[in-house]
Amino acid sequence: MTELTAAAVGILEAGSAGGEAAGARPEIGGDDAIAALRRQAEAIRVAELRRAKLRGLGPEERRAVEALTAQIVDELLRVPAQRAAAAEEHARRLHELFASDAAA
Repeated sequence: MTELTAAAVGILEAGSAGGEAAGARPEIGGDDAIAALRRQAEAIRVAELRRAKLRGLGPEERRAVEALTAQIVDELLRVPAQRAAAAEEHARRLHELFASDAAA
């Protein structure tokens, strides 16, 4: 099981452990999913840096490679993070629009 899959399962279990009714759908925040994806991407980034055997590089070059790979991860996750935030806002607005007065 990948870290992302394990994190998603953890999110699902945490969401359903809050005393919700049986069969209720747990709420999974986009932030949680993006955080799990970021952890997985960072783990891959670090592992690949180790495998790259950067021993021939000096400290400054090593920092530059690490910064570059971190920027790549950030850029790859920028759009999914923005879309997750937009989806959460959309869901919040739909809930406000259609929620009954008793639940609001």
